[in-house]
Amino acid sequence: MFKKITLAATLCYVVIALGNCQNINKTDDTDKNNALLAAIIQTQNLNAANARLTTLNNSLLSIQGYYDTGFYSSGTFSSGTSKLVVSAGTNGVGSWASASPTTGGTFGKCGAGATASGGTSGGSDSFYRITQFTNNTTTLTLILQTSTSCDFNFTSVDNRATYSKMIVTALSTSGCENSATACFSYCEIASGKSSSTAAINDTAVADSTKTTTTGCNGFGWSRALLRTDTTTWN
Repeated sequence: MFKKITLAATLCYVVIALGNCQNINKTDDTDKNNALLAAIIQTQNLNAANARLTTLNNSLLSIQGYYDTGFYSSGTFSSGTSKLVVSAGTNGVGSWASASPTTGGTFGKCGAGATASGGTSGGSDSFYRITQFTNNTTTLTLILQTSTSCDFNFTSVDNRATYSKMIVTALSTSGCENSATACFSYCEIASGKSSSTAAINDTAVADSTKTTTTGCNGFGWSRALLRTDTTTWN
């Protein structure tokens, strides 16, 4: 009798053990499936984030170049004397710089009144670094920081190292003035902000449907006309 009880007990333990093993295996399979699903979701999220970043970078990189500038006033286009250079890296930062060679301007030059007292730098020069950017279906928003040593704004306020918000339309290969092969419009909708956050949150609105009239703070937008001759500054 003792041996029969022992054998039955042993069989019972084996059955219980096998059941526990099956439960453990099921748990392991569930954990593996959950880990695989999490990895797939993470990969999809990374791919989506990379796709968004690529779109943003492409929109910024697409306007890189050397441009002549002009502006609209009450529907009439006028060619300016300034030259604009836009450069950017794949990490989304870059520079936005313009100068007027006909008045002796050079990038980064500090002239009379171009420091703490505000004013110009002897030729309407301006140099900004692009700190961040976003885009929607029709425009690109750049957050720019002006030079830490020169203030290029036409005011009596010290705007060194402050932030601006620049709204830029998509690069176009049609409808460009002066027979340019490509062009875009741009509007500095806010300037002199103490931080990039303040520039981003500024409530002023640039109307890209009124670039030739009053869409930029009540005035026409500026224009960047791609130069084909990049061998000379003038």
